Amino acid sequence: MKRFVIAALLAMPSVAHAQFEFGGQLGLRSRSENGKTVNGSQFGAVLVHTNGATAQIVDLAIVQMRNKTAAGAAVRENSVEASLLIRRALTHMIGVGLGPAVGYAIGCASRDVSGVDYGDVLCVSDFAIRGTVRIGYAIQLDIARTLRTGAVVRAGLRGTGLTVASGSASPKPALWAGLTLPMR
Repeated sequence: MKRFVIAALLAMPSVAHAQFEFGGQLGLRSRSENGKTVNGSQFGAVLVHTNGATAQIVDLAIVQMRNKTAAGAAVRENSVEASLLIRRALTHMIGVGLGPAVGYAIGCASRDVSGVDYGDVLCVSDFAIRGTVRIGYAIQLDIARTLRTGAVVRAGLRGTGLTVASGSASPKPALWAGLTLPMR
């Protein structure tokens, strides 16, 4: 994971003439699995490097998908997901991005009347077992609006595939919103 972030930062061209922004984002995720819908949420940090109509977006998020066993017991699949998107502005506010993503499974947790158990909880999905690393992709359609203060409000629809949170190769949807501030 550390190598991925370092490589992503080194891959950013024209650092001297570009604008950097840092901020956070919240999102809702979903995937279908065995005929049911598994919903989840994410909370993350984002670094944006803008150079004209192109931007590189590096984000790191904690993701929790809320799954259920066949008996109906709740199981939380926890992972860390990072991506590097190359975003191209289509208009002054709308953009599209594409890039690699990697997911690392932290493990599963369950909750019952006695509290939360992070011990030997069996994951419903094999790809959610602690230590699993999955390399996939992310595609995104977003809106970015710069405020008078220089802050940028961002929101969009993202699809990820092959990561821990997304499961299979077909893109799984996520709605997200965030705020970035210029680094001066």
